[in-house]
Amino acid sequence: MHRHNGKATAWDFAKFNASLGLPRALRGLDYVRCLEFPLVYNHLELEPGMKLLDAGARTSVFSPFVAKRNAVEVHAVDLDPTVERLGRLCDNLDLKGTVVTKAADLRDLPYPDATFDRITVISVIEHVPGDGDSEGMTELARVLKPGGRMIVTVPFGMTARDFYRNETVYTEEYEGTPVFFQRHYTPETLETRLIQPSGLTLSKQTYFGEVGMTFFNRFWVLPSWAKPAKTAYAWLSPAFASKHMGVYDTPDRFTLPSPPMI
Repeated sequence: MHRHNGKATAWDFAKFNASLGLPRALRGLDYVRCLEFPLVYNHLELEPGMKLLDAGARTSVFSPFVAKRNAVEVHAVDLDPTVERLGRLCDNLDLKGTVVTKAADLRDLPYPDATFDRITVISVIEHVPGDGDSEGMTELARVLKPGGRMIVTVPFGMTARDFYRNETVYTEEYEGTPVFFQRHYTPETLETRLIQPSGLTLSKQTYFGEVGMTFFNRFWVLPSWAKPAKTAYAWLSPAFASKHMGVYDTPDRFTLPSPPMI
């Protein structure tokens, strides 16, 4: 058996995303995902027959993209039942592999021990409230095969912060009390909340984010009244990401206080 040696680019993801229908094409591939998805994918080193768990997949293009290019079994899991829409979408695609969707909590996964060769947790674990991030990492490690690989991306900064919103967030309904949205990790909390509970060994740590102009805050996260204007340039998100974001060994050069991190 030979692994798929082709590296993926942001344009590969963007073109595949656009091929899945006009609504996705108009929205474009998310600016941050333009760097994040290829970075994660190119660290997977998949081989035919492997099993991959994409935790917190929701309706992300990542799972079908993996199955489009690789003869692997992808399990896309999310607490939000809208993940089942991703399954119906994949049923109509010509894929090398398969995509199995399941509504499930990453803190209580419906799989036996040592099920998966690879696990991806892409900008997900920071949204789990309370000690759920630590519980989730323990559970994810349980279903990872010995010698397997888990790739996790989270927001990172030198100050630990929790963010709340006065609105419904994912599956958490707003009932007058601010709803937890996400946390940003520091070197200390990354170790104590994620790495130690997993019992896994950290093999690589990389930082990615914006250096220079903060395109994300100025042009991508827009008020609702301005969002229609973004359709004029959303299809160029890979070009903007290539120009304004980079991957580094340390977070020293970032202009954002909390850059994402893999």
